Amino acid sequence: MDNQNKSKILEIMAHEAAGFYKLVTTMAGGFLGASLIFMEKIVPNPTVFSIIFLGIGWLLLIVSIVAVGWVRRLNLRSAYLTLGGESPDAKKIEKRAEKYSTISIVLLGLGIFFIMFFGFINIVNKFNQ
Repeated sequence: MDNQNKSKILEIMAHEAAGFYKLVTTMAGGFLGASLIFMEKIVPNPTVFSIIFLGIGWLLLIVSIVAVGWVRRLNLRSAYLTLGGESPDAKKIEKRAEKYSTISIVLLGLGIFFIMFFGFINIVNKFNQ
């Protein structure tokens, strides 16, 4: 495969990867912000028990964002190696990037779950008072 074709393929892959980065960071950031607004407007006095779920959710979302940053770094390194003709090394890096991508998605889902559980606990508690 010539360098022009490699460059075009890498350009397409970079565009798709950017969409993944944006999706994870937007969702994680959105849930972080929404949980703060939820606390301020709907449940200004959350239960201590529920704060634990909120903290875990926030931690998971933040680690998910960090994992996406790591994936981006690995993808850039892999692209650089591929353009330089070092494709076996690039394949090793891509496997690591794939693992971190999966971790990021799982952490995002768990973080969203914990924050939603925080909200559920507090809404039920609010209506039971």
